[in-house]
Amino acid sequence: MEGKISSGGAFEISSLCNQSSEEWFRIVVDVRTCTQNSIAGAVTVYVFFGNTYIAVNNEHETWVNGKKVSLPAKLENEISVHISNKLIIIERKSNVRVTYSITQEVTVTVSAHLASQVCGACGNFNGNGGDDMTSSTGKISINVHEVIDSWKAKDHSSCGL
Repeated sequence: MEGKISSGGAFEISSLCNQSSEEWFRIVVDVRTCTQNSIAGAVTVYVFFGNTYIAVNNEHETWVNGKKVSLPAKLENEISVHISNKLIIIERKSNVRVTYSITQEVTVTVSAHLASQVCGACGNFNGNGGDDMTSSTGKISINVHEVIDSWKAKDHSSCGL
């Protein structure tokens, strides 16, 4: 199976490394192949801001702390979820913005003051370049499959072999 990205699972895309910070966030993407002969895609995006938990599925149904909500939704701590140009946009004002498209593409944007403080499969954006290829254990690798697989979100279900 060398050379293949795992068939799916939940992956920690980005988070604030300091879990005790008031600005803490975490983004987990569940990647799955839903139909035979299709490619894997982001079927659910999970965004955590402190005690607020947002889940959006590939049909853009949205839940906040386990309750289904209609959009747009304004939440506490300057958190909002809305639709714009066929994108679900989840954001905490001036810190983090997550977009999820109908084509199952996920984009994470963090403010400049947080950029060098993030961890996850997308790297830490400290301008060092090579850090985008660092596994969750800190091992530097040029194997993108190894790096991505190391960021599997262990608190989400997956298929073991």
